[in-house]
Amino acid sequence: MIIPNVIFKDDTGHPMGLDIFSRLLKDRIIFFNDVVTSDTAGLVVAQMVHLATLNKDPVHFYINSPGGSVLDGLSIIDAVRILSEQGCPVHTYGIGKQASFGSLLLICGKNGQRRIFKNSLIMVHSITSSSSGSLPSLEEELKLTKLLNGVITDLYTSHTKLSREDMERIFHSPDTWFDAVKAVEFGIADEII
Repeated sequence: MIIPNVIFKDDTGHPMGLDIFSRLLKDRIIFFNDVVTSDTAGLVVAQMVHLATLNKDPVHFYINSPGGSVLDGLSIIDAVRILSEQGCPVHTYGIGKQASFGSLLLICGKNGQRRIFKNSLIMVHSITSSSSGSLPSLEEELKLTKLLNGVITDLYTSHTKLSREDMERIFHSPDTWFDAVKAVEFGIADEII
């Protein structure tokens, strides 16, 4: 991927060049356009912590993600929670798709400040596993999957209008898609922009 550079004037009026993501970060904007992995989650958490050390103005977190690792994604959810508890709210913006764990990133933002673009789509489903190995390993993987499904259910039911019954239905059906209107109706987002 080619990352463009932008030229702007610094505080003293001198021209300065930065890659577009660093320039957005100066305005407290984090743009996440990737799969959730340990590397990408670490970068997002580091950017959030950096911004929180500068001041307590809101962080604007744009999400276009197909999902990814639940365990790694939970580190982003915890960072958002900790920043919020410290008075540094995170406003979330769904742009493009917020699928699987990407949808959890959207819902974790400050209530009233979770926005979705008109043409965005959200997908919710249960955790999938592609494990192989010995029977004891598979049994442990199943325990972890059940545990994480519980964590995810708690996140959805505490941050949206989805009930435990809704989540049970979603987890026992194919991928469930929400357009922007339905996302607001179910409390996954607060406002369409």
